[in-house]
Amino acid sequence: MAKTLLCAFLLCLSVIGASAQAQANNTANLLQQLLDLPAPPPVNSLPRDSTELTLKTNRPESFYDPKNVPPDDAPIEVLLDFWERQGSFFDEFRHNLRPSKETLRRLIEAIDKEPKKLVDFVKLFPTEPDIADFVKRIYKTEKEEMSDSWLSTVRGWLRNNSDMFLNELLSGVREIKEDGGRVYNQEELISLAKVDWDAAKPFIDVLERDGRQTGTYTLAKYVLYHHALKEEDSGDTEKYRAELQRIVEDKTVGNKALDLAMDALVLGGDFDGRDEWYLSLLNDETLLALQENGYTGLTTIVRYSPNDREKWIPLMIKLLNGNNPTMRSAAMRNLIQIDGLNKETALLLLPWLSDPEWASGSGNYERHNLIEFLGDNGVTKRDPGLIAVLMNEKGYIRASAAKSLVLYQSSSAIPALRSALQEETDTDYRENMIEALIASGGISDAEQLAGLEAYAASIATETEESEDIENQPESIEIGIGTFLQDCENPRDSLVSLTMQRIKVLKKTNPKIAGVLIGIVQNWKSRIIDLEMLEWAGGPKADVEMC
Repeated sequence: MAKTLLCAFLLCLSVIGASAQAQANNTANLLQQLLDLPAPPPVNSLPRDSTELTLKTNRPESFYDPKNVPPDDAPIEVLLDFWERQGSFFDEFRHNLRPSKETLRRLIEAIDKEPKKLVDFVKLFPTEPDIADFVKRIYKTEKEEMSDSWLSTVRGWLRNNSDMFLNELLSGVREIKEDGGRVYNQEELISLAKVDWDAAKPFIDVLERDGRQTGTYTLAKYVLYHHALKEEDSGDTEKYRAELQRIVEDKTVGNKALDLAMDALVLGGDFDGRDEWYLSLLNDETLLALQENGYTGLTTIVRYSPNDREKWIPLMIKLLNGNNPTMRSAAMRNLIQIDGLNKETALLLLPWLSDPEWASGSGNYERHNLIEFLGDNGVTKRDPGLIAVLMNEKGYIRASAAKSLVLYQSSSAIPALRSALQEETDTDYRENMIEALIASGGISDAEQLAGLEAYAASIATETEESEDIENQPESIEIGIGTFLQDCENPRDSLVSLTMQRIKVLKKTNPKIAGVLIGIVQNWKSRIIDLEMLEWAGGPKADVEMC
């Protein structure tokens, strides 16, 4: 019988081989026929629509760096690509890079050939009559063909930078009011003053006559100052600038008036003594409180200062290293605004971990973000600041410090982590501490196995009565097991110990063994793979795998 099967198998192989050889010969003939055909005409790699000017390329991020502005005579594809990116990152609350007049002319020529691209660049356009006329023409002729997003963006620009929707601006200006610390419709007056000064002036006069340093009074001074700058009237410019500075320095004015006055001064551009005047304000807690109430007055100047990174960073570092906590707090917030939270800044802020009063944070959670940054980036080789947070603080700050300690795997953190774990009742916060302890070697394999078994037992014995204790915090032991059941890569020593325990439990408590088998199946380990093969094929596999 065996010889018969072998002969049949060899016969199949010979048939398959002959068939494969024939197929190979046919394929070779077909390939030769294809090679003998005349070459096809070249394919046009450009889009079918010849007006599609931008050729998308995989450019490095450095290409879009504001320091690498392409020259005016760069290929139009380069200009379109670079300035489209700048337009996509346009932020009215920050300094925005703007194209030169010649580059702008070339962009407009390209957009005229492909009007749908206007939406990508229009926010970068200046408020000038010729530019407004171009945008109006494109809007009128193309609006029926464009998307809602295109229409909204282009119409919004026209509303604020041309006379096309003058009646809307006038209607909004008539409704200007101050209520609850807000000035409603201030943008309408600022825009109206840009496009039709004569129409805006009566409304400005009414607000200015109020005399009180309210938000609406400050709005009037804002518009008057910017008009004086536009008209190059040095006398009025100095007059209104001084009035706006007095508003900023007045501790009795409301947050809105102060913030609006600072906006007016910063957006008007540099002036003699501006930086010295601003630095003198940082010794006053008023600007700190302003930011804490949701206004940007403290950081406005560094947000809008073009290419001043090299100037402001050394000044802020000097203040950060000083002994004045108010100025230190202002410097900390400005540094983060200028350059984000990076390794250099994080190193400067490390004292803040051990001493929460070292600086005052705003509503932007700078200290919490610092703790998370340390856990994501490993700025230092030591972790005393994080341990101090763990020992002295509670809640989400302590839990974040525990999470960051996972990266450090530090045995010196074990006592603080164990103490915090014993105190903590929040399940999610406990998980951070358990993870850090395991990473630091603070929970032995035996303790981890006990946690796994406790968790498995709680699952295996779940009953309707368990609903009565559903809202009670789980034990630390079960918490350890809960964490490990989601862990993909446990230590080999724990894996071996768990597999040995499962073999025992298969005989003494099959239900718990079944839950544990379900857990280890999700772990990534060669030890488990080998054991599972043995159980699946051997006569002792008397427990159904989950």
